[in-house]
Amino acid sequence: MNLKIDKRIQSRPVAMLLALLKKSLNGGELPEALFCNASESEWKECYRLAVSQGVMALVWDGVLALPEEFFPPKKLKLQWALAVEAYEKRYAIYCHTVNELSELMRPHGVGLMQLKGVGFSACYPIPAHREGGDIDVYFYALDSSGMTDEEARNLAEQIIEKKGIYIEREHSEKHNEFCYNGILIESHKTFLNIYNTPEALPMDAYLHEHCRPTNVSLLGGKCNVAVPTPQFNVVFIGFHAAQHYVNGLSLHHLVDWGCLQRSEALSHLPYDLMDEKVMRFLNALTALANQHLGFEATTSYDEKFATSILSEMLFPPFDIEKKKSLQQNPWQTFIYKTKRFIYRHQKLNRVFTINLKTRFREVYKNNVKNPKRLFRLTQ
Repeated sequence: MNLKIDKRIQSRPVAMLLALLKKSLNGGELPEALFCNASESEWKECYRLAVSQGVMALVWDGVLALPEEFFPPKKLKLQWALAVEAYEKRYAIYCHTVNELSELMRPHGVGLMQLKGVGFSACYPIPAHREGGDIDVYFYALDSSGMTDEEARNLAEQIIEKKGIYIEREHSEKHNEFCYNGILIESHKTFLNIYNTPEALPMDAYLHEHCRPTNVSLLGGKCNVAVPTPQFNVVFIGFHAAQHYVNGLSLHHLVDWGCLQRSEALSHLPYDLMDEKVMRFLNALTALANQHLGFEATTSYDEKFATSILSEMLFPPFDIEKKKSLQQNPWQTFIYKTKRFIYRHQKLNRVFTINLKTRFREVYKNNVKNPKRLFRLTQ
């Protein structure tokens, strides 16, 4: 197994980032010597990493726990504080949007379960500091409706369309998409990507079997959201992270997994159904959450594999932002994308068992209508 470790994970900005994140999640003492005489460039790199990893607001909570003499430079501190304030406002919009959609559907016998996102934020020390981009929902039939979940989803989407909102149904086999209040909503048909990952089939069936929403209150009781149980989340979030691993994980995913540990959700893992490779990956995540974020679940794990996961989170080998110059040379772009394909296939086979021919067919299917995409730099 070809596991690459970026030496930058041993740098001071990374150590600062992880220490601040650990403080915000689990308390304890901050190693003040780590922040003594930290340079402006080191603080900027710490902030850049926090933003790119989706944990900017969480790391800010750690910054506020520092003695004032160890604070970031004044300009960066102000920029950081304003970014957190802006996200808190956006978080409130997310909460109200989910609440509004739920209220819209309920009279029609349709329930809305929010996957990950603001619903899962209730597991965080400060819910408004769990960052998110879109809203994943699962429409289901309320007990009194007499519908199936599929019928409930179809009805929900008809209600959305009657409001003049366009629903994109061709983008993904797993979910449909629409915008509501300026926020992208993913309406799930399946919980996991069962079309390209055979190992996901029994797990998706398990999730449908254990889909028993419970309610959480957000924004001081102003919004109520139906969310999955820990028994559901430990499979959904764990398998979702495994499927994300191929194209790139972030500390955001690791924090979610750590917060699940705090609710003792790992005891609910259906080990008899879990694939060996997926369990190896989840054990590595558990170890990383313990070592670097202060969680306490114990597990046996492959240390080098866990370190490589952290390395690839923080410093993706195929960081598209650093490759934009390739746009000027289509053939270099093609070579770059071929190398990236091989690298991602190797990663995929660390967590799943996927035939290379299957992957080539998938690429062919995605590019046959527009082969010029192979010579353009895209995500």
